Amino acid sequence: MPLTPGYGETPLPHDELAALLPEVVEVLDKPITRADVYDLEQGLQDQVFDLLMPTAVEGSLSLDELLSDHFVRDLHARMFGPV
Repeated sequence: MPLTPGYGETPLPHDELAALLPEVVEVLDKPITRADVYDLEQGLQDQVFDLLMPTAVEGSLSLDELLSDHFVRDLHARMFGPV
């Protein structure tokens, strides 16, 4: 039996755990690991991708809009705000 946790099995440090929204802490299994948070973030990123990719492919999102400060901030909020 290894003495150190495997990849993603590392329990979340207290400061990072305290930064999670209470509703996120409630739905994740205890103890919360880095892998749990990564999986949650990946799921949110997938949702945002599915929402925005069609508009990008059809040309509704211009390159200027994609690179705008507002778009990048909104994208970040969509991907990580719920965590």
